Amino acid sequence: SLEELLRGVAPECLEQACRDDHLSEIALSLTDWQSLAPFLGLSEVDERAIVCRYPHDLQMQNIAMLRKWKSEFGQTATYRKLVQVLFKREKCNTVDKLCHILLQEEAESIRQQPASQHSEICTAVASYADYLRGRYQTQIPTFLTLQWPPPPTRRVFNLAMIQGQKIRYGIDEEIVGLMLQGRVNDVLDQKTPVKLEDIFRMDSAKRQVILIEGAPGSGRSTLAWYICQKWGSGELFREFKAVVFVQLRDPAIQSARSVEDLLPAESRGQAVRVGQEFQACRGQGVLWVMDGWDELPSCLHTESIFHRLIVSPEKENLHLSTVVITSRPIASGDLHPVVSSRVEILGFTQTEVKGYFTEAVGGDTQTLQKLQDQLRERPVIEASCYLPLNAAIVTHLFLAQNQSLPTTLHGVFTSLVLCCLIRHATKEGIDFGDISSLDNLPPYFQKPLENICALAYHGVMKNKVTFSAGELEPLRLSQELATLVMIQGVESLALFKKSVSFNFLHLSAQELLAAFHISKLPQSEQVEVFNAMFGEPRFAAVFRFYAAFTKLEAKGVKNIIAKIVKDSNDKFKVLYLLHGLYEAQDLSLCEFVGSQLRCGILGLGMIPQSPVDCLSVGYFISCVCLSAKDKFIVGLGKCSLDNYRVSLLVKELSKCVGENGAPCCLNLDLSYNQIEGEGICCIAELISHSKFIKKLHLQGNNMQHGEDAIYGLRHLSQALTTNTSLAYLDVSRVGMTAEGVVVLANAVAVNEHLETLRIGEVSGPSLDPLNRMLSGRSKPLSVYTI
Repeated sequence: SLEELLRGVAPECLEQACRDDHLSEIALSLTDWQSLAPFLGLSEVDERAIVCRYPHDLQMQNIAMLRKWKSEFGQTATYRKLVQVLFKREKCNTVDKLCHILLQEEAESIRQQPASQHSEICTAVASYADYLRGRYQTQIPTFLTLQWPPPPTRRVFNLAMIQGQKIRYGIDEEIVGLMLQGRVNDVLDQKTPVKLEDIFRMDSAKRQVILIEGAPGSGRSTLAWYICQKWGSGELFREFKAVVFVQLRDPAIQSARSVEDLLPAESRGQAVRVGQEFQACRGQGVLWVMDGWDELPSCLHTESIFHRLIVSPEKENLHLSTVVITSRPIASGDLHPVVSSRVEILGFTQTEVKGYFTEAVGGDTQTLQKLQDQLRERPVIEASCYLPLNAAIVTHLFLAQNQSLPTTLHGVFTSLVLCCLIRHATKEGIDFGDISSLDNLPPYFQKPLENICALAYHGVMKNKVTFSAGELEPLRLSQELATLVMIQGVESLALFKKSVSFNFLHLSAQELLAAFHISKLPQSEQVEVFNAMFGEPRFAAVFRFYAAFTKLEAKGVKNIIAKIVKDSNDKFKVLYLLHGLYEAQDLSLCEFVGSQLRCGILGLGMIPQSPVDCLSVGYFISCVCLSAKDKFIVGLGKCSLDNYRVSLLVKELSKCVGENGAPCCLNLDLSYNQIEGEGICCIAELISHSKFIKKLHLQGNNMQHGEDAIYGLRHLSQALTTNTSLAYLDVSRVGMTAEGVVVLANAVAVNEHLETLRIGEVSGPSLDPLNRMLSGRSKPLSVYTI
């Protein structure tokens, strides 16, 4: 109805004469102005004059018609009259746009008023604000009371403003080295650091709707509550009169239909009174902290009070309020076009990781050193510790398992589940015997684990991370039995509506148990599930665990993989497969996938590589090179590889280096990345001993380290003096200098195996040292300078 469209617009605004700039903006959304003209009082003569003046410009005809109407009717050409005509001619989208313009104008005029003219929030709201402050200072939500695994005791929030460009520059290099861990929850955009206290100052000219994104375990919910606490204590965000924490995972909240349903309150009456006052002041001075957009059912992403608060708050008379939303990146794409800014919570820096480890081991330097040494040997686990929850899990396992860590993420989360079972059995005084494998559990645990794995699987298939008590009942899972396999219950924060929701303590634990469920299905059903899951958002995470459990032995699964490798142009799907191969740690699987590559080419160029990607790709290359008899081409050009990532790649490739080397001929393209002198040094160390790299493309990288412009080139040249297999080297576009040519010339004078060298735009006297060295070689060398 027209009343619904006009909800929130002040009546006095509608009685004002239309402004020219507003008419011009509305004209952009009109397509058939001649159907409106008669209802606005314009004659056929007026219409013909407009068409004659702008015969081929529909946009100018729209503008001219509206301005003609205003000039004819003056002060009676009001917004109300225009809205009525637009609604009568079924132009509801244009009415909605006009209402939005008026609400924005009103909001801006209020912001520009002196503080003394701002309307005061009534006594009821002021009293409610005091109630919230006391609550934030004394209440601890159940999601923050997790005592096992022991959580980090210090709150660390490293934040970055997401700019939107699909590149990763302009942020602290230490953080860049660790923050991208897998494909699903990565934010592959340009970022710049931002302090928590500044997130509401980034664009004060318009309504603030801030999306805070972060991977599972990064501390999104902790940050959301921290914002409320800092407001409550008066330390931060004092510009807000009231800060309302809305826990979107809460079943009571998910059933909300009105503003009062969202308010934590002692009684329904209090919530209704405060909701009315919020709407009376149109939300001015109110901050909504909505935690867990990814935990909402997808149907509520478009039709709900939450969606209206974010996208169309004028429908709730709250268009002057501010909103913060937290979410996993995988679930927040629909919000990107409507939020005013995006912020990512990055987790620990390397310094903070070390600080947490020191705290966790009680300051024991020997234990700390042993933990760090083991992590360096397990880079995929080390890379995951930037997330506070992962760091807590890793340190717990290290201390609980005689200071020894698993070697893969599959091992980490399997060990965690087993630790949960042992802990529960010990607590209940149950004789549990040997619990060393999920396949060999005492009878007491078998049925509950089977049911909980089924719950995990169905949650993954529906992309659910929270469950109601009703969803546990059909599986005959009591809360006590559920908690033994890493499910926690979270009580509602809405005091007059009590409810409990459940979730796995870590999403990776849910994904591991879902994979275990799939592995126990008949082989024909595994193939069906595999096909069904491939398009699901969380497929990659589940697949890596499934591959580790089954080694992909189910009949028909390898056929699907072969088809993907041969026919799919989706490079991400290929990366998902490589993640699974890394977790499976099975040479024969890698050999099989390598045999399916078309023409022996693994093309991953222009796909930004995370640390886990680099480890998985490096492991796969090394396995294939150890078994393949023909040439193998790997394209990693323009993949945003930096020194850290290339060091992980080289670490895995070094496994091919042996007394006899590998029989394969590898053509490795690392061109146009962000590799600098130290990274080139890692590559040089590899080729100094390898016998399998035949072609190496390094063009477009940077040889500099510190003040030394050719640091990387020096090490590369030194490696060439001992290498006996490299036939092709491209070091063009690396900032080659005359000194660099001399260094290379000395190397090729010794290396008789190199056949082709590309050094870029070098000419004249700079080439003389190289030419002199070439004259003394017994084998020809082709040098290209363009």
